[in-house]
Amino acid sequence: MASKFVIREKTTNTFCTSQKLQYFSRDLQDAALFESRNNAEKAVRGMRPKEMNPYGGHTWSIMNENGRVQAFHKAFLKEYIEELEKHPHAVENADYLKKHGVELAQDLEVVEVKLVIV
Repeated sequence: MASKFVIREKTTNTFCTSQKLQYFSRDLQDAALFESRNNAEKAVRGMRPKEMNPYGGHTWSIMNENGRVQAFHKAFLKEYIEELEKHPHAVENADYLKKHGVELAQDLEVVEVKLVIV
């Protein structure tokens, strides 16, 4: 049984898939695996200052119809919704965020996962 470490965002229960771009996914199989807890904790420390609050906002991505990242936008939720409304395929997401969107700071933790080969 091998131990690996992943970065989990507590409020959304998502796992970090790329520390450099700060993507998160609900699927644990997509998570970036770290060899040691120290490496994962170093990655968490590296993500917070640059990506969390570069000038008072958050980093968001807008996906096109094919599921690829079309644009990055660093802003508060209100500005992100305004950006989504400019893209016809994302208007539904903008409407959802208007009703249910809440700005939260990330709450990251390092979690140990055990890999068992059967």
